Amino acid sequence: MSTGARFCLGDRERRPEPLHYKMCGLDDIYLLNGFEIHETAYGPGVSIERADELHKAIGRYIILHRKVLGPKDIRFLRNNLDMTQDELGSILGVTGQTVARYEKGQTEITGPADKLIRVLYALHLLPDNVRSQIAEEIINKKYGSQDIDESGDAPVYFGETERGWATSSLVAA
Repeated sequence: MSTGARFCLGDRERRPEPLHYKMCGLDDIYLLNGFEIHETAYGPGVSIERADELHKAIGRYIILHRKVLGPKDIRFLRNNLDMTQDELGSILGVTGQTVARYEKGQTEITGPADKLIRVLYALHLLPDNVRSQIAEEIINKKYGSQDIDESGDAPVYFGETERGWATSSLVAA
């Protein structure tokens, strides 16, 4: 068996033979359990239990353990973000055609684009309410909230609270 990533569903018993999970579009993913092989009219079929959770686990593995995102990694993450090449390109500041070239291995991904895709996917893993709150805070800050320090010269004060460090509304004497 390859030295690829191996995924299990909880503490369930492992299958006698791992499944080379080529259907995800990656070459090195193996499932140790959480799947059933069954006969169909067209030959053997495979059912994956909680496939969405599996894909999130694979994505988390990719963003945390790959040194550089490869073409198939980029395509997997983009698809799981439910983005087109043009949409991802817009966020990265490149064209959709450039994203297509990343995914075909025709152009090597830049360091900043690699990191931004990882951050986008990490945000995707957050619960919807947390992700929405972060996005709302960023949008409100960007578009003229009164909390914005436009000069960048005024001191900012932080205090430790029960919830951790936070900006303080107190003005230093």
